[in-house]
Amino acid sequence: MGYVNQWFDRWKSGRRRQAAVGPQLPGEIPISLPPSSVQLGSEESQEDDRLLRANSSTISTERGGTVKLRQAWSAVKGFIAETQKIWKAPLLTILYICLLFAVERICLLFALRDCAFPYLAVPEDAVPVLLFSDIHVLGNYESTWTFILDSDHSSYHTISYIVDRYKPVAVLHGGDCLHEGYHNVTTEDDYERYADRFHAITRGAIGTDKLFVNAIGNHDANNYLPSKESERILRYERYFGASAYNITFNNISIAVINAVTADADFANFGTLDVPPQSLCLLHYSTARLEERTGNYLKNNCRHIFVGHEHIYQAISSEQTIMPTLSDTRLEQDPGFLLAYISDTSLTYSVCYVPRRQTTYFIVNVIWFFIL
Repeated sequence: MGYVNQWFDRWKSGRRRQAAVGPQLPGEIPISLPPSSVQLGSEESQEDDRLLRANSSTISTERGGTVKLRQAWSAVKGFIAETQKIWKAPLLTILYICLLFAVERICLLFALRDCAFPYLAVPEDAVPVLLFSDIHVLGNYESTWTFILDSDHSSYHTISYIVDRYKPVAVLHGGDCLHEGYHNVTTEDDYERYADRFHAITRGAIGTDKLFVNAIGNHDANNYLPSKESERILRYERYFGASAYNITFNNISIAVINAVTADADFANFGTLDVPPQSLCLLHYSTARLEERTGNYLKNNCRHIFVGHEHIYQAISSEQTIMPTLSDTRLEQDPGFLLAYISDTSLTYSVCYVPRRQTTYFIVNVIWFFIL
């Protein structure tokens, strides 16, 4: 019995150690702990538990604060990213427009660096005059609003720069103020809007203190449609003034001629008397006019300025085709004439400005390197 009791006591002490240490896995070496360490209710054990809980609470608090900071920073970065998405396109658009304006001015400065009024001997009473033709203010039926806006800005900017640089006292325009003025689809309201844009471009760029003389063109009233000629010429006169008239300034006589009246048939053209030795301003060259009309002008005009062809050409010593400042349907650079005119003399030089495509090519190359 003594032997059995000893074995039973050892068995019970082994069970207590296993309960304190934990279950023993197969192949695990049992570790004997000091008796004090298996006292689960001892004071040292309770203190260790308290310290462990305090440390765990501190770590959890620190981790919670770090997580909140990270969440706040992520929210800030998300807001910045969304703001960039919203404002990136407008800011880039503004930057592109500013670059376009700068390149426009630089191109004009470079193109006109050698352009000037004639260097020949000029009478003291001669006045500086700017001449060009065929602005062609675009309409809604053949052009998009972006192209219209760009064309209007280009015309205004170019004319304004030329006027500020050379300071002419008068500006002569050879017709085709509008591009769609003759269309059947162009209503009265359309025509009025187009005319208002033309006046905003020309008068806005030239100013009200300078003489502006304008001739009627085929795109303004009649593009080879005699059946609607009368009503369309009347419409032109409602928004642009008379289609044929005489004007005198600084003793210089100018005859503005309606050359689109059935290609200036003499029966209709004869209603205007051209004073001898006048400067004549019209849209068509005399080669396009009825023979009697052409001979009449050659006999009465000391010089004839015409448009329509869009390119500069000195037809003869008495007749000059004025270039256009609009590069619509143009095969060469747009341009203008600078003239000194008196009642007895006339001399002029021709200048060219860059095409719109050239300006945009330079802008896009710079833009490529910026991005």
